[in-house]
Amino acid sequence: MYIHKYQEKELHKEQKLKILFIFPLTFMILGILFSYFDGETNLTLSSGLKNILSSPSILITDFLSVGGIGSTFVNVALISFYNLYLLKKYKLSINGLILAAFMTVMGFSFFGKNIFNIIPIYMGGYLYSYHKKIDFKDIIVSIMFATALAPVISEISFSNMLPSKIAILLGIGVGIFIGFIITPLASHMVKFYDGYNIYNLGFTAGILGTILTSALKSLDIKIESVNILYLENNI
Repeated sequence: MYIHKYQEKELHKEQKLKILFIFPLTFMILGILFSYFDGETNLTLSSGLKNILSSPSILITDFLSVGGIGSTFVNVALISFYNLYLLKKYKLSINGLILAAFMTVMGFSFFGKNIFNIIPIYMGGYLYSYHKKIDFKDIIVSIMFATALAPVISEISFSNMLPSKIAILLGIGVGIFIGFIITPLASHMVKFYDGYNIYNLGFTAGILGTILTSALKSLDIKIESVNILYLENNI
């Protein structure tokens, strides 16, 4: 009996990026097709995207209901393209952790995350890396996971708690603040549970989100629960 040994061919970094590129490209094509051929809603691609970008986005806000299928798919594509651009620009090696971060961000682009509310967090992360004189690529994965708090930015910006321009500027400022402190905060949070958690950024984001929510409540700003779900096309 013979056992045939073979060596699996290693994919190059560029090949891995091309494979990941298929996901947002597919969503972009489908999004455009759905926008032009979906007769169930009167939403155009631009109006649907506008609804998504200006939505408070807190749980549960299903973008399929807010902006339509086509606009939601385009939102997923835009966020995914942006993250792929960062991975390519900073020449990150595609490994399991980066793949998990990429897929997590892409998945939550269906509800909660849009191209408006994630950018300030990345800006804050970049400012932190500049302040600490470290390479931004060393914390990109942390920042990708930190976008779990992106809905906070939309909630502050578009929930009519303040005049529009002030609210948007404040929302962006809070997003930059989140991106700036999330990495050092996460490194200290490990001590809470002696490292027995593979999703440290999730725990950190939860604690920070609780603090931010409490701060808003102390200012008599109520965060109403939302339950917007897309119930059509259940097949």
